[in-house]
Amino acid sequence: MHLGCCLLLCLASGAAAGSDNEITLSKMQPLVIKIPRKLLKYENSSIRSGLPIFTANVSVVGETIMVEGESDWQLRGWPPMLTLFYEKSTKEKEYTEIEFRSSLAYAKLRFAADTPNVDAALRQLVFLGSAESFESSAEFKALTEKLLPLRFSGVLAEIPRDKQLQLLKDLGYKDDEMGVAEFNGKQYIAFSATSPTAEFNSQVNRAARVATVLKAIVLPAIDKVAPVITDANGIYGIKIRARIFYRDFHPRRNQRLRVEVLEILAPYDLVEKFFNLDITNQKLVDGSIVLVNGDKIEVDLSKAAQI
Repeated sequence: MHLGCCLLLCLASGAAAGSDNEITLSKMQPLVIKIPRKLLKYENSSIRSGLPIFTANVSVVGETIMVEGESDWQLRGWPPMLTLFYEKSTKEKEYTEIEFRSSLAYAKLRFAADTPNVDAALRQLVFLGSAESFESSAEFKALTEKLLPLRFSGVLAEIPRDKQLQLLKDLGYKDDEMGVAEFNGKQYIAFSATSPTAEFNSQVNRAARVATVLKAIVLPAIDKVAPVITDANGIYGIKIRARIFYRDFHPRRNQRLRVEVLEILAPYDLVEKFFNLDITNQKLVDGSIVLVNGDKIEVDLSKAAQI
């Protein structure tokens, strides 16, 4: 059934479910937010737990649900495959905020004040059940059939279809910036690695932060990408990108959350040797280009901290 028709039916039956903005979910109801990861904006981190908080603004225009102003939000990428739990709803002057929590992150959906039935709209944005249940559902299969051709185009389309989905799963369904990137006249197949959910405190310096994320997040991602990528069609190597969150060095009450963008551009011949265990991870890093916020750096992986 078309999303607009589903929404109209839900809106029409809103009186039976409760008042216009009453949320009928039970507290701690497990669910998956179907909004693509790239439309969930990082806002800040919880003072109590330190976990990241992500938000998205939602509105309803006629029969259409808009997420961050996008009517085709479902085609913007894969949702974060994370089981969240409904926590509470809060009605503010400008929006109704629905909050979800997990052991890895918090999420808040903010529905415009003029949303005719928040509960009905919310149920179009979530899957009731765990991430594992969603991944095995017919709804997820249908979503996959739509998204794979959009995400694996050009050179990436040469990756066999069965390996495309497995690769995305290995990368945590993180399809941000997937494609072909050029650097110094050479082409790289580009992916994003899952960033660490926790932030580094102010006592962990840049060398340790970069070494840690390379060792724990980026190099394992390269190991997963390597089997499905070849150096055909003029592809020189693989580019992996990740974000590093950390606190600056001001007194704690004024500490601000910062973010660094880490990129590694690894030649395919070294990636192949790394995958075949012919070289160490340090050798791979030494033979690659490592950038932090666009500046080239050298990395000693022995400096890695614990996360």
